[in-house]
Amino acid sequence: MTNSGQIRIAHNDRKPALRLNRRVSTKSWFPVMPLLLLLIGVLIQLPTAARAASGETTTVTTETIQASTGQATMLTPFKAVYNAKIKGFFLPLGGEATRELSLGNNNSYVFESLARNAMIKINEQSRFSHLDNHIRPDTYSYERTGVGKNRQALLTFDWPGGQVLNDVQNVPWKMAITDGTLDKLVYQLQLRLDLLAAREQGTDITALTEFHYEVADGGRLKDYYFRSLGREVVETPLGEINALKLERIKSEKNRETLVWMDPDREYLLVKMIQVEKKGRALHLLIKSLAYPHAPDSLPAQKSPSFPEAPTEPDKPPAQQS
Repeated sequence: MTNSGQIRIAHNDRKPALRLNRRVSTKSWFPVMPLLLLLIGVLIQLPTAARAASGETTTVTTETIQASTGQATMLTPFKAVYNAKIKGFFLPLGGEATRELSLGNNNSYVFESLARNAMIKINEQSRFSHLDNHIRPDTYSYERTGVGKNRQALLTFDWPGGQVLNDVQNVPWKMAITDGTLDKLVYQLQLRLDLLAAREQGTDITALTEFHYEVADGGRLKDYYFRSLGREVVETPLGEINALKLERIKSEKNRETLVWMDPDREYLLVKMIQVEKKGRALHLLIKSLAYPHAPDSLPAQKSPSFPEAPTEPDKPPAQQS
């Protein structure tokens, strides 16, 4: 069982077994049956209530969810365009970001992210395969050009060897990886797949729900954690979207991230706010969406109920001291 795609949910208790140490006749058992049933119910609820009050969670893996649903599906290829704003420099910078998922060769997929403004251009691309709702990256590339220092990186995943070859600025080295390791792009797709699988199973995405991924990032394996904050309405050029809001937790001390995802569009990213301690901030907001292989819009999907999140959509997360 892998460490990727872990989903932590509360209220997953085993029913305690009730053992009788002596034989009881049917006649003597019947009058006390209601009382015993009530007692069993109380015993079951006590540990659940205690864990909910303390914030403790149990872990259900993505593999468990897929075993329950018996289904595996890939996301619909799409092209989404976002308005991008970068704050914290001498003047706020406006730009545009594009994310596109397309079909590759031999049952492979390509996920590409392109962000640009008048000063810089950042292009990321991941090629990967998909099996049983698990994404396995093959290559990841990063290129930054424009004002400042240009930067290039290429990661090549060697799954039989259990390692990834990093080539940053033409300096190669190898790093050991675990089964289920993702790259800095495709973890976003895996999160969407896990949300869809959880919904298919009927799992409640509550404020206690956490998602965990191991990501090859910066020459080492990093743990990415996301926690659900409930529903929040987002105003976009596409109209109002009743999005699921999540925060990245246990991340770097100098950066905080909030994301909003649309349950009616396979949990597509519709908004993101990323704030650094130095005051720089990145804001993304979706402005157009197209499905190259499906001209018509996706049908609305039945969405589960979520607790309401605090209504401060434009306020960046509080910075840590």
